[in-house]
Amino acid sequence: MIKQALLKSSGDVLLAAFLPPLAPTSSPSTSVPPREDGALSGLEGFIRSQLSKETTDYYAQTHRHVDKILLSVVLDFTCGHYGQAARILGISRQTLRIKLRALGVHVTHAIETDEDTATN
Repeated sequence: MIKQALLKSSGDVLLAAFLPPLAPTSSPSTSVPPREDGALSGLEGFIRSQLSKETTDYYAQTHRHVDKILLSVVLDFTCGHYGQAARILGISRQTLRIKLRALGVHVTHAIETDEDTATN
C-alpha cells in the first residue's frame, strides 16, 4: 500500500488520497439489517419472539413457521395446483399434502390456515 501511495505522490507528504481503498477487514454480516423504523423483519421478529419463551424446540417451530409461509405462497402462486406447487418446491405431491396437513394449511380458492379460521 505504501509503495502505491509513493508512486501516486508528488512531494514530501503522503496524503490519504494517495492510498488505495481499504478492503473490508471482516467478512460481510449475514444478519438481516434492521429496518429504518426499528422494527424487525417478519422472520427475525418471529425468531426473537420465540427466544423469549420457555421453549426447547426453537428449530422445529421456526421451520414450521417458514414452511407454512413458503407452502402458502407457492400454492397461491400456482392458484392451488398441488402438482405445480410440488414441482416448484422440488417435492412430491404426496409430501406436499402431508406437510400441508401437518401444518394445518387448507387449500381452497384462497389459501387459509387453521389460525386464520380460528380468528374468523
